[in-house]
Amino acid sequence: MISIVSEDGHHGFAPDVIINSVVLIPFLILVGIISTMILLHRKKSKSVLPFWLFLGYLYFVISLTIFPVLLFKQTSIINEFSFGLQIMFELNPLAWTKYSTLQIVGNILLLMPLPLFVGVLFKKKS
Repeated sequence: MISIVSEDGHHGFAPDVIINSVVLIPFLILVGIISTMILLHRKKSKSVLPFWLFLGYLYFVISLTIFPVLLFKQTSIINEFSFGLQIMFELNPLAWTKYSTLQIVGNILLLMPLPLFVGVLFKKKS
C-alpha cells in the first residue's frame, strides 16, 4: 500500500494492485474468434459483424461498471476503516427515487443498445 499525502496534509491510500479492464481484451478476442469460426461454419456470415460489435459494447459496459478493481493487501491499514463499504443490492423498490436524474438517464442510455443487439443476434426463424 502506498500512503499519499495531499498538499493540505490529508493522508490518502493507493491500492497495491489496480486491475484495469484491459485484462478482458484477450478473453473477448478469443471468444470472438471462436464464435466467428462457429458462425462461418454454420453459414451465418451476416451475424459476424453484429457479434463483434456486441463484444465491443460488452467490453465498454463492463469497463464502465466493474473496472478498475482496486486490491489492498490483508495487512493494509485501510482495512481498519470502513472505507469502501458498499451495499451491493437494495431490497427497497422505491430506493431509485433518491438517485440523481443524471445517474438514471445514464443507466438507461448505457443499457439501450442491449435489446437491439439481442434482437439482431438471436432472430427467430419463421
